[in-house]
Amino acid sequence: MFMTREEHVRLLFGPYAPPRTRRGKFLFCEVRGTVKVGGYSDGLIPWPVKWRTRKSLILCGDLVRAVRRESRPAVAHHWGVGVDTVKKWRRALDLEIYNAGSRHLMRAFAREHATPQRMRKMTDLAREVTRVPKPRQWKRLMSQIVRRRIARSGTIHPDRPLWRPEEDLLLGTDTDERVAQKLGRSREAIRSRRSALGIPIHHRAIPGVWTSEEERVLGTAPDAVIARRLGRNERGVQLRRQQLGIPMVPQPKKPWAPRELKLLGTIPDRDAARKLGRSLQSVQIRRHLEGIPILGPVRQAWTEKEDRLLGILPDEEVSKKLGRSLTSIRHRRSAKGVPNPAPQRKFWRPGEMKLLGTAPDIEIAECLGCPVRTVTVKRVSLGIRAW
Repeated sequence: MFMTREEHVRLLFGPYAPPRTRRGKFLFCEVRGTVKVGGYSDGLIPWPVKWRTRKSLILCGDLVRAVRRESRPAVAHHWGVGVDTVKKWRRALDLEIYNAGSRHLMRAFAREHATPQRMRKMTDLAREVTRVPKPRQWKRLMSQIVRRRIARSGTIHPDRPLWRPEEDLLLGTDTDERVAQKLGRSREAIRSRRSALGIPIHHRAIPGVWTSEEERVLGTAPDAVIARRLGRNERGVQLRRQQLGIPMVPQPKKPWAPRELKLLGTIPDRDAARKLGRSLQSVQIRRHLEGIPILGPVRQAWTEKEDRLLGILPDEEVSKKLGRSLTSIRHRRSAKGVPNPAPQRKFWRPGEMKLLGTAPDIEIAECLGCPVRTVTVKRVSLGIRAW
């Protein structure tokens, strides 16, 4: 049972909602700055696009959150863009190559495509690289130390008693795990002693050796339940079921009790998940579906007094005065339609363009209060010679 297309592009940390805006308004884009909205895209999640374009999405709001956490195929599928576009967005946000969604996708692919033969081959290759033979002098020294310790105390270590003949007879009669439980020894000790005596491993511990009775049980219950019932690894049960083409039985979902729903929103989601024995993601999704607000939200609501400061002072000064991030100031000002009081881009007036070429660029820049490069670029674009 390989991963389906829906599972490949599934969003893990949603839901995501587009910002409320309309054509002609302004939004702050993490890539281009403040841009004019030209409408909405036609993707699965409609999103504002740049003015006079059809597919140039504005990187803002929940889309930024999705790019930070979701995998590239999932973002590309739901927002209707290419995978390379999502890669450019990650580079613009200065993110790592692999985020939580990408790692989840890689683990899912590894579980689906890693066959027992391939895993044994990888293990053998790793052993050849990491195996370092011990020198003969070291082996002789360790042998002498062990012999003196046995002659002095009758054992190698107080927690590691010597092997008795009746214990050796149990080796190979069952899996190493069950023999270790019977003898009260570690699994590594059982494996080492069995290998030293040349006793072959039990057939149930060999990957791929399944009996007809065990195969008939596959698919009648979830893989975890079958693994506990047969005394096998859950991964081995999953691989054998996939090889035989037997559909998976999903884990039964635990219904939400009324007393559990009453707890949501009264304490932080992380504490609620720990108290209820559920995952943090399930608690967050259930609280969102029930319409219960989060306890102590990270984002604070804007007041009228704070809104009056927008557009009067530069965004940097407003950020320091209100104790909010610069991104939140820009988002709020763009949502209110307030122009930027200190734009980084120079908007030229007809009277200012007449000054170009009448004096050195450095003097005109000082007069207009802008960088020299801005004056030079504008003069060259108009074809005006330098003074």
